[in-house]
Amino acid sequence: ISFSDFMYAFQVQFYFEEFLGKAYKIYQGLLQNVSSPREPVIVPTSGENDATVHQNTHQPSDGVDAMQFFRALYPLLNKVDYRTPPLDFLKEVLYNVQHISFYEFLMAISKSDSIN
Repeated sequence: ISFSDFMYAFQVQFYFEEFLGKAYKIYQGLLQNVSSPREPVIVPTSGENDATVHQNTHQPSDGVDAMQFFRALYPLLNKVDYRTPPLDFLKEVLYNVQHISFYEFLMAISKSDSIN
């Protein structure tokens, strides 16, 4: 990370501190839902040795679904108690990717010309 990127990220974190704290909690909740597979299901069969346990082997990629993240962040934008990034900016960032990590989200905010 370059020094200028670091400075922008620091300024953005300071300016949007409360929003980013709430966004991080939302992100962690979404990530927890993605990374915890459901309990395996045992299906009774007619044979004694035919019962097998099928587990979900899907490994989530780094990040969460961007549209779910946007939908979860949207209610925060109506709060007047703290500063939030503009709605158009969030749409621009989150509508153009399928998955996003929190780091990518922070870097998009810090590198945005419209915010800086």
